[in-house]
Amino acid sequence: MKVLLFLGIAWTLYGIAGFFGIQRIAQRYRNQSWTKEYCRACGIGWIIIGIP
Repeated sequence: MKVLLFLGIAWTLYGIAGFFGIQRIAQRYRNQSWTKEYCRACGIGWIIIGIP
């Protein structure tokens, strides 16, 4: 049960980082026009996964 708690915390923190644009993105995708929106959408997804 503690594993799920720690995974939830990690996913939530990674989601918050992604929401603010701090996320690991492959080099070839970094300076594209859609990268900022993509990072924010992924961050929101990670937050949704991590909170329950």
